[in-house]
Amino acid sequence: MAAAPESLPPESFADVVNLVRAHKETILANHLERDLHLVRFEPGRNSIRPGSHAPRNLAGRLGKFLQDATGARWMVSVSQDQGEASIADQARARAARLTETALQHPLVQAAMETFPGAKLVARRDNPGAVPPGAVPDKTGAPAGSPHLSDEGDEHP
Repeated sequence: MAAAPESLPPESFADVVNLVRAHKETILANHLERDLHLVRFEPGRNSIRPGSHAPRNLAGRLGKFLQDATGARWMVSVSQDQGEASIADQARARAARLTETALQHPLVQAAMETFPGAKLVARRDNPGAVPPGAVPDKTGAPAGSPHLSDEGDEHP
């Protein structure tokens, strides 16, 4: 028996994946994140390129899920076009960029110089952090960033 249709249809592929996860369709969601390259998204119409590890019926499963979940017909076509990187590949690329940015930070570089052979083994993202290129505050640090106390510093 199909679930009651959602009141608002997904407006992006991220919404589709979130809807699949909300319906606890974990296997389908994992395939969408790891084994699918989005070629085009329009509400009611998707074009995808399944990856080499995707099940052969991924497009059909996705279309049926969306129709059952939204109460509207969704066309999911398979394309030979390259499409976007998978969601998982995009996340890995973002993590690599954030790690590289962290390694370029002056405090991290100072620690690496102080402790030869040290390696960055983990990075915790700070959701409240100021993005690179943010306007510095009066101390010269990016607005909202932590900084050391000026106590004991002698400034003219």
